[in-house]
Amino acid sequence: MSHSIKQKLLLITAISIAFAFIESSVVTYLRELFYPEGFHFPIKEIPHFLILVELGREAATIVLLLGLAFLAGHSQSERFAYFSLAFGVWDIFFYIWLKILINWPESLFTWDILFLIPLPWTGPVISPVLVSLALIFAACTILHYEEHRGRPFFLSRLGWLAEFFALVLILWSYLWNAKNIGADESALDYPYSLFVSGLLLGVIIFAIHVWDQYFRQIRTSGI
Repeated sequence: MSHSIKQKLLLITAISIAFAFIESSVVTYLRELFYPEGFHFPIKEIPHFLILVELGREAATIVLLLGLAFLAGHSQSERFAYFSLAFGVWDIFFYIWLKILINWPESLFTWDILFLIPLPWTGPVISPVLVSLALIFAACTILHYEEHRGRPFFLSRLGWLAEFFALVLILWSYLWNAKNIGADESALDYPYSLFVSGLLLGVIIFAIHVWDQYFRQIRTSGI
């Protein structure tokens, strides 16, 4: 990769790791206040005002990551790649910092509240970590392809529809227990088959487009 792209990658990675520490610090404070004995399900009742603050914090996080990607990228595909990288690194290091700060989660299969917009997302920690790893891989692949092929990475309309469907499956798995957020963890059931189907579909569709464009470039150049 060129020196400028490496600089952007390092800077975005550093900012994402730093912001993940800020986010994990906030969660550390909240858990000290509401879960001094340790975080667990069922979820305790939190004042409505603090829920609104949390919703605002989550929305602000996405705006920050989108803004970072918009400033770093020059095309839609670049901005998508930089956002995917920033989101993936931020999400993974969010859990790494929590492990360092409060020795949580106990394992990758520990349940967590992943997001609150528009409804509470729940699931084992391993699920967002796997999604984040896939996003980081996709981001690096897109940036590497565009630099060495000299043209934007292209995803067909059908490809985008398939990726959107994959996203719906993953989100569906996260919202599966939205109505049982107050239940004990033993009463929660995460639909792993739904999540794995969405993740595999997204990865396979992306891999097919990478493979197709790579060999299309070879055929076009006559190599």
